[in-house]
Amino acid sequence: MDQWFGISYDEWRRVRRSRVAYIINRYPLVDRRMTRQDCVAWLKAHGYRVPPKSACLGCPYHSDPTWRELKRRSAAEWQETVAFDRTIRLGLPGVWGEAFLHRSLIPLDLVDFRTGEERGQMQLFSWDDECSGYVLPHITKRILSGVLQREA
Repeated sequence: MDQWFGISYDEWRRVRRSRVAYIINRYPLVDRRMTRQDCVAWLKAHGYRVPPKSACLGCPYHSDPTWRELKRRSAAEWQETVAFDRTIRLGLPGVWGEAFLHRSLIPLDLVDFRTGEERGQMQLFSWDDECSGYVLPHITKRILSGVLQREA
C-alpha cells in the first residue's frame, strides 16, 4: 500500500520511511524537487486556487504573521490555540519549567503581533525583509575600513 505525502522539496528533511512493512511512503513533490514556490506557480498556471500553508494550530514554529493571521481569521481556532498554550504551561513530559508556543516565551494571548513598522519602528533599508547578501558585507567592510583608518 502506498501512502502519499504532499511535502515540498523545501521540507525534504521531513521525509520518513514507514514504520510498518505494508506501507510505502511516497513523496512526489520531493521526488520532482518541487519547492512550495514551484507548486504555487503550477497551481496558478493551471487555474487553481492557491491554498494557505498547512500546519497544526499549535505549531511552535509559526511566524508572527502566521499567528496574527490565525487570530484575525478565526476567533474560535485562536481561542482553542490559546487554551492549548495555557495547558502546556502546566508541564510537558521531559520539559523542565514552563512551556510556551510562542518563541518569546510569553503566553500567546499576550504577544504583540504588530509589525515593527506598526509599533513605530522605522525601516532601515528599502527591501522587504530580504537581503541579497551583498549589502550588509559591503556596509560592514566600509564601516570597518573607516574604523581602521581612524585607529591608524
